[in-house]
Amino acid sequence: MSIFTKLIIGIGLFVVTFVGGYSLRDIAAGKPPELKSIPFALGLRAEQKSTLDATRTFAQVLANLELKFVGEIDRQELTYTAIQGMMDALKDPYTAIMAPEEAKIFDERSRGKFVGSGGIGAELSPDPMGARIRRVFKNGPAALSALRPDDVIVAVNGKQIMGSEIENVVDQIRGEEGTTVRLTIYRDSTKQTFDKVMERRKVQIQDVYSELLSGDYVGGTKIGRLEVRSFSETIVDQFDEELAFLEKAGIAGLIIDLRGNPGGLMGAAIDMASRFVDGRLIVSMRRKSGHAERFYARSGLSQRKAYPIVILVDESTASAAEIFAGALRDYRIATIVGEHTYGKAAVQNVVTLIDGAQAKITIARYYLPNGDLIQRIEDENGEYALGGIKPAVDVTLDRGVTPGDPVKDNQLRRAAEIILDKIQ
Repeated sequence: MSIFTKLIIGIGLFVVTFVGGYSLRDIAAGKPPELKSIPFALGLRAEQKSTLDATRTFAQVLANLELKFVGEIDRQELTYTAIQGMMDALKDPYTAIMAPEEAKIFDERSRGKFVGSGGIGAELSPDPMGARIRRVFKNGPAALSALRPDDVIVAVNGKQIMGSEIENVVDQIRGEEGTTVRLTIYRDSTKQTFDKVMERRKVQIQDVYSELLSGDYVGGTKIGRLEVRSFSETIVDQFDEELAFLEKAGIAGLIIDLRGNPGGLMGAAIDMASRFVDGRLIVSMRRKSGHAERFYARSGLSQRKAYPIVILVDESTASAAEIFAGALRDYRIATIVGEHTYGKAAVQNVVTLIDGAQAKITIARYYLPNGDLIQRIEDENGEYALGGIKPAVDVTLDRGVTPGDPVKDNQLRRAAEIILDKIQ
């Protein structure tokens, strides 16, 4: 027998003996052998061992703090702070930890509907008297009760809420679906206070609002405005519904207002772009490996628009909103007006943790159809330096003006003027 043959037989006997011996403990315990752990024993999975060591180190520190630290300890806060510190070391502002309550709100925004409890279907903002209604969602309890934007909630179930944090007010209003809540409302236009009792319901968050501009600057021309506030799972149906309403009214031009839109789901941006672009590249994504993935508009959904389109953007226009705006710009379907966008060229993957918290991890960079990487670059003071989408017509919003103000919004006025110039 040759030396080589003896060597092969020896190695074979070693492997069989090792695997058999390694498996005995599991067999004795009445469970199948855990063969996947053998590489650890042989030292063939050093990278995972390194991760295991780091985990043990963290657990050791936490255990010593709980045992020896003289002050009070909040284990959950320590854990989240440690995780966020680890993520901060990556120097990526988009890789972050969200505690369970924050993760729940994030899920609601992504899904476009409230999760786990009923509400009245209204968006609230702080007010010295209580909570001011900013938006009333279609077909929700607030809309059915004839509540209006700028109504102020001053009491919930008879309890005054002046000076309360807006989050606390929301918690008081929301509750189990089918139960009721009594709101005391002050309406400035009539200087009257009245009560409304509403049944809490699961409501869909309204992210798209339509209006026909009526300012003097449009004359008798019908120009539609679609305000898109985020890119959630439900946005495309809302967009179709609101755009159909404007087109039925006979608009001669359309303004899609993405100012303040933080983005959301990339898939929603692609689906919405498919209303204007047929089967063409919308965005490409490059992962850590360098592998590029390309995402195309769905075919058969787009219709050529007989009217000009302007998209309004600002520095808070980010992520999926930039993907949508960039695609319509690159295919010369829309004119971009306003200020440069944020420049979030990052794609996140959301990992749900065992306690309901979520970790957002940047997994790729994205590129617009023309190949632009619009990633934001900041100076040493953390201020914007480069990046984002540059508007074709640069207009800075006048100080103190609320976007959408039919009289004072100079960006909206300029967008309407551009449409009027195109149709004359």
